[in-house]
Amino acid sequence: MSKDVQEAISRFWASYQPREDEPSAAELVKTSEDARQSLELAPPSDCVEWWSALPVAVQRKWLANPKTATMYGAWCERRKRLEAVNYARASVGLEGFKPSPEDEALAVRFINGEIEFPEVIETVKEQAQRLR
Repeated sequence: MSKDVQEAISRFWASYQPREDEPSAAELVKTSEDARQSLELAPPSDCVEWWSALPVAVQRKWLANPKTATMYGAWCERRKRLEAVNYARASVGLEGFKPSPEDEALAVRFINGEIEFPEVIETVKEQAQRLR
């Protein structure tokens, strides 16, 4: 929004005189601010769908983690994990390799919050030791 438009809006609200049956400018601002905050706090629909499809035991595991103590927090963490795994898949693919089925299963467990990153690294190291 340009500075001119912002100034015009500010002048309008500064001179606004509501009728007796209308809410005051302060009440309108509070109502719009409350609506904006409720929209920001509302989780996206795909978050709710994802959460609803999870088994209760997995939901509890997500909620037990202080970083993901809310449904939205868990969904955001899952999205970050998915992005990290997709980045790793792309990186490995650019090197000419393809993840094994065991690695893909490990990635899915990580994305779903069943295991944490240190467990992923430990498992991959164990797999590498077996190949030697």
